[in-house]
Amino acid sequence: MGRYVLRFQEDAEEAQRFVAALAKTRILDSSRRMFLVEGPEEEVRPLAEARKWIIAEQVVTPPPQTPHPRVAPVPDRTGGGGSGTAKRRA
Repeated sequence: MGRYVLRFQEDAEEAQRFVAALAKTRILDSSRRMFLVEGPEEEVRPLAEARKWIIAEQVVTPPPQTPHPRVAPVPDRTGGGGSGTAKRRA
């Protein structure tokens, strides 16, 4: 099972009928001209090629583990490192 982005020219409702006819494939997300589908490649790719849709595997890019070097750390403005909810002493 893979996740694929399908781009098509026809109406989304019409394209949805074609994808719904596939036994093991489901639509995860959709827009006017694109679907994110999950299903076996041997089921999704022939449909995309027959309908002349653009197909691409979903690419997930993890966020960086360190902050961007140009982003300065946010200074602590609470005056003591606390959450700022403690009452002041008289």
